[in-house]
Amino acid sequence: MDPIRHTVEDAETLIAKGYFEAAAQRLDRAIERYGARPWLVGLRHKHRLEHVPTGQAAQPQSAGDTNYARLSTASAQPYQVQSLSDWPPFQPPLPPDVGAYYMFHDTIPDQPPQPARRLYRIPNATLSIDRTRGRLSGFYIFDEEGNHLPELSFGTTPFRLRSGIHNLHQPVGFIDDRFSKFNVCHLWFDKLPRIFELREGAPDLSQFLMTTDTSYTAEIMETLGISLVSHSGFTGPEITLRMPELVISSNSVRTAHPAHQCYRHFARPVAALNTASLAPKTPTRRIYIDRSAAATRRLINADAIWAVLQARGFEALRLEDLSFAEQRSAFANAQAVVGVHGAGLANVIFCQTGTPVIEILPATYATRAFWYAAAYFGLSYRPLVAALSPDAAPVDYARFVQKRDQQNRADVYVDPAKLSAHLDRVLQVAD
Repeated sequence: MDPIRHTVEDAETLIAKGYFEAAAQRLDRAIERYGARPWLVGLRHKHRLEHVPTGQAAQPQSAGDTNYARLSTASAQPYQVQSLSDWPPFQPPLPPDVGAYYMFHDTIPDQPPQPARRLYRIPNATLSIDRTRGRLSGFYIFDEEGNHLPELSFGTTPFRLRSGIHNLHQPVGFIDDRFSKFNVCHLWFDKLPRIFELREGAPDLSQFLMTTDTSYTAEIMETLGISLVSHSGFTGPEITLRMPELVISSNSVRTAHPAHQCYRHFARPVAALNTASLAPKTPTRRIYIDRSAAATRRLINADAIWAVLQARGFEALRLEDLSFAEQRSAFANAQAVVGVHGAGLANVIFCQTGTPVIEILPATYATRAFWYAAAYFGLSYRPLVAALSPDAAPVDYARFVQKRDQQNRADVYVDPAKLSAHLDRVLQVAD
């Protein structure tokens, strides 16, 4: 690989994890060695890394903007820290017939050991949310003296508005994280379990906050009887909120994808929902999750695959057209589920024990989230590996290295005959 491009990828990885100082140093060393190449200088400018001094995450987003308060980094720990109970590692059994696919073997390393989990309680806190970033929202936490707390924040450009601040009048639990683009997988697997995690250390906590809200989240919270701070009164791409206390867990800012950990609060939201509604009927529906309206990971030969599925009694569901209640009802009554890797598969958590889940895995991109979730909830996980195209050579998984930013949007091809045989095996076993 071109060493300059390799440097850029390393720096982008560091930035994604919030290590802005390390990224700046990596790029500066590369510029010293290779010269001021456009890729290197451009990345520094894009993420304002030229304004990252030692010991700070970043400087104000706009130093000359009078609506930004002066930022500083706290010299002492201005909050309470409370230990939370840890959880044992979760390692589900390998599903049958997975072959050499990288996700199930050593070519993708296991998640690194998690640091001891902590609960942070910041009195008279300020929280700013940056909604200008498109895919991801930055969030920046400040103590009562106005000191920025980079160890509890996510993003490269912390700010605190001088005017138009929204005042909340009771303690707030922050349940979001770096996966801040709305996605039902991260909602169910990462964010909602934090409600129960925060209450482990702050039992009286009754109001929670995310960087975004939707009608879907509002419907869930209403069903759960949980108060979520509404964004209906927030205007503009940048908002600042003040509250008497902010409570946040360390797994909001220092963790891998929490779904890969399946910690002990993982199933709590589903259990709470099960006490709030009627039991499902006898499963009779065979569900195919239709991604034709999605921007990524669509089926190249969708018509041929739909013919295979339709012949076996499957119905196609476009989940974006359904309410939360409709989605939950469909999966609670599912006899089998088929879908390409994507957030919609998070709904399998509503399926009854033993339901077959056939995840179509893209040849070069997937995560362990749905394998782990299926195992955790007692489902029969039976994946099928797709191809990049009808004539693509098989991937050499022994030498494969996943590059998520380059691979996670590619469409997929499924051999109709291979799918037919796989469905017949799985459904026969289920019957």
